[in-house]
Amino acid sequence: MASDTHDISSRYQGALLGAAVADALAFPFRNYSRHFLLSIARPMTWEYESPPGGFHPRGQYTAETQSWVALVDSILEREDFRDDAESAALFVDYMIPLWRDELVIQADDEVAGVFRQIVKGIKPWDQASLPAGYACGGAISRAIPIGLWNCRSIGEIPRQVETIIGVSHEDRRVLAVSAALAAAVANNASSSELILGRLLDRVSQAASVFDEDVAEAVLDMPRFLSQAENRALEMIERVALDDDYLPRDDGLQDYAVPILLAAIYEFLKMPHDYSRAVDRSLRVGGHNATTACLTGALVGSFNGVECISASLLEDLVEQDEISRRAEELFALRRRLVRESWTGSQSDSQSDSQSDSQSDSRDDSRDDSREDANEAETPPRE
Repeated sequence: MASDTHDISSRYQGALLGAAVADALAFPFRNYSRHFLLSIARPMTWEYESPPGGFHPRGQYTAETQSWVALVDSILEREDFRDDAESAALFVDYMIPLWRDELVIQADDEVAGVFRQIVKGIKPWDQASLPAGYACGGAISRAIPIGLWNCRSIGEIPRQVETIIGVSHEDRRVLAVSAALAAAVANNASSSELILGRLLDRVSQAASVFDEDVAEAVLDMPRFLSQAENRALEMIERVALDDDYLPRDDGLQDYAVPILLAAIYEFLKMPHDYSRAVDRSLRVGGHNATTACLTGALVGSFNGVECISASLLEDLVEQDEISRRAEELFALRRRLVRESWTGSQSDSQSDSQSDSQSDSRDDSRDDSREDANEAETPPRE
């Protein structure tokens, strides 16, 4: 049990730090062309490059990480996470200061529009969500903690995804993609080995709650994996085509569906090698930051924090704080599960004792009736 506990704790660390490290590695290369990124000879995961503009240090992560950090903080404050308005409101409470004080780094335009309306009081938080048709990838990374929280209860994921992702997006594709990512993280964090069929079935099932096309695309992953990377990415970019998010010639479009599929593809190509998987995801070009962040979370959640280079962890901005959050999130979830289990055991014992006492009373009544009947029955002559 202790070994299993340590393993899952390491996977919590691996998922969150893996996402943050990949996000920081991608920061200096956001929206570069695939052709240029493929021409870089050295591994892109050796060390952090300086972000553009000179305003941020090396190892700085972006809004991809800031959003799920806010979600983790809201869960820790409440000491619980549920699919209700309280959890959503508390998440928004942690996001508002970031936007109010202009601390958000490289935010997605769609997400930015939502939270700026909330901060300015134009719309209340529960009425600011973008309607169907807006399907960028800026909200997906929030699903990483949702997956960790439900690594033993994957069936709870869709409702919690709708609660948190729904703050900014109502589009069913975005919800499907987020549920799929959370299910993949949950599967990885709770599995000792990678079984492709089981992983894809769980991911597809979570996605199917919201969108069947996304669910079918997940099940089509073996076909993508059989192709060379360039061909596979071309096929992925044409899944669930949308005139507002047409494929780009030089990299991924900011469209939730291909972003998720590319991340799963890169993870499955190098499931045991964090550096190589993230390096490949960085080179997809275009909107590569979200893809890299998700890939880092997938590899880290499966292999644990030990798979990430010590030098990258050391140079990550606020590494200690992210590590602390991962530890506290794991400890909170473990405590709640144990309390729930203990409570159910106590209820079961109480029910058993009550049934036993009831049976005893019934037996006693039966004996009394028999005694009375014997007393009232006259002896035979």
